[in-house]
Amino acid sequence: MDLIGTSFLIASAKPRELSQFYALVCNGKVIKGFNSNHYLIMYSENYKIQIYKPSTEIFKSVEEPLVFSICFQKEPSLDPSFKLKEWCDELIALGSQTYKKPRAESFGAEAWMSDPEGNYFLLFVPLLRVDEKNINKI
Repeated sequence: MDLIGTSFLIASAKPRELSQFYALVCNGKVIKGFNSNHYLIMYSENYKIQIYKPSTEIFKSVEEPLVFSICFQKEPSLDPSFKLKEWCDELIALGSQTYKKPRAESFGAEAWMSDPEGNYFLLFVPLLRVDEKNINKI
């Protein structure tokens, strides 16, 4: 079975500033994420907070359920969209529903889902870049 990481996920209009705030709250360390709109706060070996600026306007009000969520992350894959679809299908068979259409991004693939009781969460599979596996180019 694949290793799954878990983190808290916060959407923000100003992710750098908000990450500094939560780093102070948690006595954690801010680490730059996938791009200039994504930051991680590491506050223990196994726990982190991800703060990001959405690539689309996902929150129009504080009632939008995707502003604060839990994120489940699988190990990076050369084909994150395929891995994500398999994962989504497994969870749908257990009563989960797709909330936002799965999509590919430059850093991987993600899907917003809801559990059988209607709680929202994000599934994420990072893109494994060829250089990360030390694969020689032909």
